[in-house]
Amino acid sequence: MNALVESTLSSSVERGIAALHAFIGQEAAASLLRPASRKQGEAASFWLPLPPDYTGVERRLRIAFPDQFPITSLQIHVEPSPWLKWPHSMKSGLCLHGFREKPITGTPETVVHDSLLRLGAIIDFVRVDSDPILRDAEFRKEFTSYWSMQLDSSPQDILLLERPKTASELFATSDPRPARRSRTAWLAPSVSSLRTYFRRIVGRNAKIQSPVVAGFYVKLLTYPDVQFPAPEHLLDWLTPHLSENDCKKFLSWFSGKGSLANRLVILELPGSERAPMYCLDVRSYSKQPDHGRWYGFRSARRWSGKNQPSHSPVLVRGAILNILDRNDILSRDLSGTAANLEKTRVVMVGAGSLGSTVALQLARSGVGEIVLIDPDILESANLGRHVLGVDDLARPKANALAERLTQDLPTVKIFPYMDFVESLLLKKQAIFQSADLVIVTTADWSSEVALWFNKAEGAQWGLLQAWSEPHSFVGHGLLAPRGAFDGRYLFDDTGNFRLKHTEWPDGGGVVPLPACGQTFIPGGISGMANVASMVTQVALRFLTGDINNQVWTTTIYRPQDVANHEGRYFGPALADGAQHTVLEREWPTVEDGRSMTVIAWSWSWPGIAHSLYVSQAVADVLDQYRQRSWRTERGGQLFVDLANPNGLIMSLATPPHASDRAGWAWLELDAERCQNEVESANAQGLRLVGYWHTHPQTIPTISPTDIASFSRFAARYAQELPHPIAVIVGLSPQPNGIKAWLFRNGACREAYLGS
Repeated sequence: MNALVESTLSSSVERGIAALHAFIGQEAAASLLRPASRKQGEAASFWLPLPPDYTGVERRLRIAFPDQFPITSLQIHVEPSPWLKWPHSMKSGLCLHGFREKPITGTPETVVHDSLLRLGAIIDFVRVDSDPILRDAEFRKEFTSYWSMQLDSSPQDILLLERPKTASELFATSDPRPARRSRTAWLAPSVSSLRTYFRRIVGRNAKIQSPVVAGFYVKLLTYPDVQFPAPEHLLDWLTPHLSENDCKKFLSWFSGKGSLANRLVILELPGSERAPMYCLDVRSYSKQPDHGRWYGFRSARRWSGKNQPSHSPVLVRGAILNILDRNDILSRDLSGTAANLEKTRVVMVGAGSLGSTVALQLARSGVGEIVLIDPDILESANLGRHVLGVDDLARPKANALAERLTQDLPTVKIFPYMDFVESLLLKKQAIFQSADLVIVTTADWSSEVALWFNKAEGAQWGLLQAWSEPHSFVGHGLLAPRGAFDGRYLFDDTGNFRLKHTEWPDGGGVVPLPACGQTFIPGGISGMANVASMVTQVALRFLTGDINNQVWTTTIYRPQDVANHEGRYFGPALADGAQHTVLEREWPTVEDGRSMTVIAWSWSWPGIAHSLYVSQAVADVLDQYRQRSWRTERGGQLFVDLANPNGLIMSLATPPHASDRAGWAWLELDAERCQNEVESANAQGLRLVGYWHTHPQTIPTISPTDIASFSRFAARYAQELPHPIAVIVGLSPQPNGIKAWLFRNGACREAYLGS
């Protein structure tokens, strides 16, 4: 080996050469491996002779180590070139890696070993004793790639509007849009398909009467030779691989269209019904310029007699072919989901930021029909998180979104309605009767109530209500399956979710607009995308039969950031290290279907096993009466529900009372009102636990005056209140803006905040 290694080689190249010797054997390396003249960028290169292959040709390998080895992979070439004789052989060398595979990285030994193993797999196909069936099968895995490498590219790209079922002529018209007029040709086995697609793209009907029959589709029964013939031998190369009937049809079309400068032949490879297709652009002699053709709505005037050009091809090129077939469009989803969605119908109530994204995802997932209901128009303020763009401003959201989806995914049927769902439920009930699922994303309580009313009456469509909490850190979805279900008990009378996970100052995070009753829920596109993805997944699982029960799903993203927006998070804690989670649970159960305790946060004390949970109702009272602008202190009493099966819950905070005596830094609660409140609370099964009052501090602290005041309060209820709790409300909306202390064994102990 030393004789082959120059002293200037890097250690990586030396290790690679040593690995090469070890792989082929030291004796074989000494007798067979010979140095080769280095090319630019090579650190070392070698010749290695090969035994004759199945063609009888003796070839040799040229193995080169690049200067940047092993960052740059080993270079392997075969001479003479086995192009179109060996599978995976290109004009430029051997392709050791499959489609979109990247060369392996690692140590020099790893790179050499992997490259030579891949080389050995190729050589196994071409040995003298190799199986020709296996070799041909390996060629066929990338058959059209070999054709493309032999043919020049056509200036025309082809859009096949549907996959033909039998050998057939194809009508052609050019894409009418200026940027595509001479570049893209639409082909279809029927004129009606061209008309339908024109209407989808342009938005109006076209009088396509007698378009030119510029193409032909045919299915191959067997594979032609991988080596493409000269243009004049195209028919001899192709026709033996067609059925007798298809061959007659094809030759009749081919000879009858000799006046066309370009004829487009679409070949479907042998095998399954949806095998790969390849398009040949066959050019005959013509005085017309050799560029993309323009195909109008009427056939061009035909030449005849001596002026008719030769039918014989003078040039064959490969044309980019795309197929508007449902199975082709959805072929990358191997889960099988799309196959079950073709006949499903979804009604989307709301085509706003959330609804438009969900509609787009459902369309791309394979849902067959989508109804869009939204009375609003698109405004500039919508663009930051809507799927529509500037060109759709001032247009109805439902109509613009329907047009966008139809253009992007012509296999989906879209029906837009610029109307309120409450109205459509009365006027056009058939819209809903044929639906599998109704998704409402309006965050509008009147439309949500109308849908829940119909569900409660036994509507056979599923209902998925979805919304984002302010700033999109949290989003929810409530799914009701087919049949009678009513989720209204989960909301208060104004549509606020009773189990919300965030709390926001000044109106709950909903921003009013300068219009009667108009608001929006703030949030960015990334957070909205999290909510939309969750909603789409739930919808797809329901449509495919994976969910058949009531489900409540919640997406939570970085809840620790809620405080940065002056909010408070009191939902479930995420696991250590988790930034995003999606929870799925059954609907909450509620006593009598009316009441529910929502937890805002909890307090705990060292050495005490049980936590004290603070209900959202209590949190709302404390937040409402913060002491601002030199106002006097205010306060009230606190009560716990000892019978709640979910733990010790502070469920009632009484508000300030006109009979209380107070100053800027002191407060005395009226004794009579306190006694009345205790009696009323006891009658509801609640027990006194302490009292609360405000401080003008940002972060409250307990003072000696506070301790003395709480001690007098506790003495008044010594029998009922052996360990009173003092809560002080500061000015900060952050979690530490409200604090609690426990008086026990003569000591005042501060609580720490839980989730």
